[in-house]
Amino acid sequence: MKKLTLAAVAALSFATLSGSTRTEALLERLHGPDRTYVFYCMHRGDWRHAPENSRPSILGSIALGADMIELDVRKTKDGRYILSHDPTLDRMTDGTGLIADHTLAEIKQLHLKEFQGGKDARLTDERPVTLEEALALTKGKILVNLDKSWLDYRGIAQVLVREGVGREVVMKGPGSMTPDEVKAAFGPDLWALVEKNEILFMPIIYADSIGQMAVFYQWEAQKVRPFAYEFVTNSRTDRPLPYFGFGEKSPRLWLNTMWEGLTGDHTDKRSLKDPDSGWGWCLRQGATMIQTDSPAECGAWLRKVGRHAGE
Repeated sequence: MKKLTLAAVAALSFATLSGSTRTEALLERLHGPDRTYVFYCMHRGDWRHAPENSRPSILGSIALGADMIELDVRKTKDGRYILSHDPTLDRMTDGTGLIADHTLAEIKQLHLKEFQGGKDARLTDERPVTLEEALALTKGKILVNLDKSWLDYRGIAQVLVREGVGREVVMKGPGSMTPDEVKAAFGPDLWALVEKNEILFMPIIYADSIGQMAVFYQWEAQKVRPFAYEFVTNSRTDRPLPYFGFGEKSPRLWLNTMWEGLTGDHTDKRSLKDPDSGWGWCLRQGATMIQTDSPAECGAWLRKVGRHAGE
């Protein structure tokens, strides 16, 4: 309880910068011209201390003071949305089979396994979390990176609008989908909200794919460009990624450091030994958003080098 109380005080102090909620203050930074501040996102939440994609994992991310939490979403048999990275129940619960073959009521009877689950992981008292339950916890406190949202752009976007959190949640999609395909999946009414940043959208581009780089240039040719791009590269060369500059209308660059193959070998593991060769490499590429499995260490290093305000 002490940890969460301190987090609440920290969130309140951050909010006073803009006289509103913590997420409003973060959004001012996100959409403003300043690229000094680097956002860091907790991959699957606070999974080192709680089951991934769980209620305590979300609360732990807020307590740590991260800017954003990554959550995964899947659709149940009866059309509801729950948090789960996998399409099946096996790794993270005491259930089995496809999530799409079970109703929400059935899934809510299950228990989550500790940390990142697996065959030998112990069960906890935690139950799977619906998207609505998760958004009630994050609203006003932390931004959300909603992975797998491309599985049902329109349905999930409707939930975000209904819950009043579209501006606080980043939906994203693979570079295999062209702008026209993404727009069609959202529908004209919801895509109009995306263009106003009332719903956030970020394409994922594999830099080593000629086809996906072609899609990237299609996005760049749009009248309204995405607010950010997530780039993935397997290359271990120093080949530069696209550079977007520092203007208010310039997209942000998002990089991932969880494991090799996302930013070459510039990983969290490498960063823990030599931060400048991992997270520092990301900054030299122009990244202002980093997703990490070592959020405490990444956040502390960003503050040390003057790229994060802290709380």
